[in-house]
Amino acid sequence: MKRMDMGLSRRAFLQIMGVTATVGAAAAFRSVGAEQLSQLAGRALEAAPMRAMPHRSAVVTGTLWPDSMVSIVGERGGWYQTEQGWTPREMLQPMLPYAPAADSRLLKIGEWVEVAAPAASIRVMCAADAPLVGRIGYGGVLRIVDALPGEPYGWIAVADAAGELLGWSQAAFWRGVEEPVRGTGERSLVIDSRQFEAMAIEAGREVMVVRCTVGDEVRLGRTAPTAWQISSTVDSDEHRLGVPWQVAFEGGKLFGAYWHNAFGRVVPGSSVEVPVLAARWLYGWLNPESVIEVI
Repeated sequence: MKRMDMGLSRRAFLQIMGVTATVGAAAAFRSVGAEQLSQLAGRALEAAPMRAMPHRSAVVTGTLWPDSMVSIVGERGGWYQTEQGWTPREMLQPMLPYAPAADSRLLKIGEWVEVAAPAASIRVMCAADAPLVGRIGYGGVLRIVDALPGEPYGWIAVADAAGELLGWSQAAFWRGVEEPVRGTGERSLVIDSRQFEAMAIEAGREVMVVRCTVGDEVRLGRTAPTAWQISSTVDSDEHRLGVPWQVAFEGGKLFGAYWHNAFGRVVPGSSVEVPVLAARWLYGWLNPESVIEVI
């Protein structure tokens, strides 16, 4: 199997994401990023200590600060290994490498854009000290409706899925994103509400398994996808903007969660949450003839 520049195989990348897959599916999952993966990074979801070994009594080697970015070099027993030490999986959101490169003149008005940085702030005006409207984590998706070029990157105006203007954000935090090409063929997604796993099955063969959360109101049974929405607003414990890659089905909806990495539990409501990169892959992989079964 071809190895990535950082020495991780594609299978190892999926395992760090909390995903298992066959070789063929690993290649498909890897293609969700527009760029080639050269390393895997993690976004710190909250302040937390890093430790010399993967257990909570180990010596502290450093501190994670919210929305800082670190390299992930390994995983063991629910812990991620970084260059500075070990931290529990739920403290880091896996993300693709990021370096400020966006220019507002390169982002097209009317297209969808996703947060490429660990997080992006939205403000009422084009100024870093303007009142804050909200913050969206890595992988969140909104629509660009206006742009103001500037040095070095400029600003963009972003709107929600309904077209309502939310505010302005620095273009350096965003990149353009397109609707994936819809998959074809015999495909089914089995959501195990007891094991908290979503299993993608193609032509009778399991091609991917990813950890998920399952809402306590999600209905058991077999159904089909009813709608795809690249960006949505979700009200749960908080008002979440730019929730990406939503696939609705009778009795629930599946989408990517950028605000946590604590998969494997029950949550309130009728949502099934998966990591953002997995949600993007499933969004394009599922088709109108697919079966979604909740057991």
